[in-house]
Amino acid sequence: MPRTTAGIRTEDRLSTAALDPAWRKWIDLVELAVEESRQPAWSDCVRFNERRPPEAPLLHGATIRLPARAGEYVVRLADRLGIVALEAINPVAIMHMGIERDNSELEISDLSRPPSPFAVPPDTVALLGQLCALPLLLNATQQITPEASRSWQRGYCLVCGAWPNMVEMRGIQRERRMRCGCCGSDWLLPVLHCAFCDEIDHQKLGSLLSEGDEQQVRVETCSTCRGYLKALFTLTTLPFTTLALKDLSTVTFDLAAQERGYARPARPGWQLRVEIAQ
Repeated sequence: MPRTTAGIRTEDRLSTAALDPAWRKWIDLVELAVEESRQPAWSDCVRFNERRPPEAPLLHGATIRLPARAGEYVVRLADRLGIVALEAINPVAIMHMGIERDNSELEISDLSRPPSPFAVPPDTVALLGQLCALPLLLNATQQITPEASRSWQRGYCLVCGAWPNMVEMRGIQRERRMRCGCCGSDWLLPVLHCAFCDEIDHQKLGSLLSEGDEQQVRVETCSTCRGYLKALFTLTTLPFTTLALKDLSTVTFDLAAQERGYARPARPGWQLRVEIAQ
């Protein structure tokens, strides 16, 4: 496997070890969503489509009935994001966007429509959708058995169809587990296997290393699709909030990869389609 040095400065690594105040708000919102996911109402609101294709993620074709508390939860999140026009929020539309991760139709929400004086940037509306969907997604992940997570040999998430955002090289055996940043699920994918394009030629798969961090984190790269993934060495499965923290605190590795022409796919690995009702 070809290896090159990421060239990440020591002072940059040290500066990201302490959480940037600008990220604290994001982590607070993630913690709020994780706490909400523990409410029993979210554990029984999905009817899965048993006739979905074998290559489709668990949630594809599912019917979702939002719990009564969903509207209040969406409003709480919007308030924390500084969205003033709370009456313009359509919980079903926002949740739909968050689960399917299809931001191409942000006009479904009056929040993003000018010339309203309270118009919200599309990125903020998309973030609201992502956080709104998190309790449901975290609960859906609980339906995956250990056997299913080991037998799923695709690069995209077996629950929601997103691409992994990080890799855990887990345990003493360094088992390579993909981690989804949207729903927290994890699944096994062999070493020397690109999650994005299924490349398995070791001559085309490499890594970026940072001196002194070789045993903690590295960047996996693919010269075929020019994709990359950050890989962490862990003993056990990281909790979802810890995963988010690790993603933020290793942002200099993202920058190093992007400076070398690597990128992550803009679209999900599988486009979910679900039906949502209130």
